[in-house]
Amino acid sequence: MFVVNQIHKQYFKMNEKMSGGAENVINHANEGLPEGITTVCDIPYIPDGRRVHTLDVCCPEGTDKPLPTIIFLHGGGWMYGLKELNRFYCSVLAGFGFSVVVPNFPYAPGTKVAAQLQDLFAVYHWLDKHGKEYCCDTDNVFITGESAGGHLAMTSCIIMGKPGLPEEFGLRLPEFRFKGAGLSCAALDLSYFQTFGYSFFKDFGRLLFGWDYKKSPLFPYLDPMSQVEGSDIPPVYLLSSREDVIGFMSLAFAKRLEELGKPYQARHWDKVPGKKLIHVFNLFYPLWEESMISHTEMTDYFKKYMDIRQAVDL
Repeated sequence: MFVVNQIHKQYFKMNEKMSGGAENVINHANEGLPEGITTVCDIPYIPDGRRVHTLDVCCPEGTDKPLPTIIFLHGGGWMYGLKELNRFYCSVLAGFGFSVVVPNFPYAPGTKVAAQLQDLFAVYHWLDKHGKEYCCDTDNVFITGESAGGHLAMTSCIIMGKPGLPEEFGLRLPEFRFKGAGLSCAALDLSYFQTFGYSFFKDFGRLLFGWDYKKSPLFPYLDPMSQVEGSDIPPVYLLSSREDVIGFMSLAFAKRLEELGKPYQARHWDKVPGKKLIHVFNLFYPLWEESMISHTEMTDYFKKYMDIRQAVDL
């Protein structure tokens, strides 16, 4: 229980800071944004009045038709994060000719990972129903995520692509299917956390997945590395780096996709003199040359799998 108590303390400290200073975070996030991008903020995808159930949509200024759409899921160890913190990054992605949907969603430990997926599927259904009102083309939807958000993005794809799995989670699928996934420094192998010792993994598992998580029929399905087999997932772009503390997961996942004959493209950056390409460096420093190369590669990869008319327009 010591580990759980320490993580709880850090969780509440982080969220107290983020809640108390939310307006400061939002104001700072709006400073110096890329020009030529319009953002519609705080759209409710579940109409309950909670900030955690709102989303933003970024798109190029003057957009008057549906654009291919990227859903971006923030990271934060499944336990913290705000859509506003990634507004600059998502504005950069929108500059490649996309509408970008950026949701908030509840954190653990208050909301366990399986329940986070329930809320994210509410985002996907919102896009089905309202996407065209915000210049989103639901025939060309892609999903991206960083760190824990990459885990949720890949797990969403696996659930959509594996027969019977939506019913296990009590989920109703949206009308669309993702055309591609982009995973930045993603947490793709949950078995890794067992290497920290039984006590840590037990406490960490309880924090994220529930007290009796090992008895849950859903828990095994939350590990992308073991569950990707047998799922009709979309093509995947993987981004990681040598200095990413969990970069080895992306390398191992690429190897697994290769073994399964599933389409993917991977970029694993080596060390670069004068820079630290750390975990999710492309979000912290979205205008670095290495970040821009990665953004371009990912969006170009997505365009390969678009409806041909949209690809020609872009």
